[in-house]
Amino acid sequence: MLFDGKFRFTKEQVADFFKVDASIIYTYLSISKKELKHNDYELFNGNHSKIVKNSLEAS
Repeated sequence: MLFDGKFRFTKEQVADFFKVDASIIYTYLSISKKELKHNDYELFNGNHSKIVKNSLEAS
């Protein structure tokens, strides 16, 4: 989905795209967190997650 001017994907969507189990995505995220943040990876949780969810529901 498009949110805040950028396309956003869930971990499950990424797993589906690459045709891998979601656990692979979780593992990669934990191993490569620093590199991914450098490349604009963002994790939405808490209040920010609610804003994204409400935006998605409004679409």
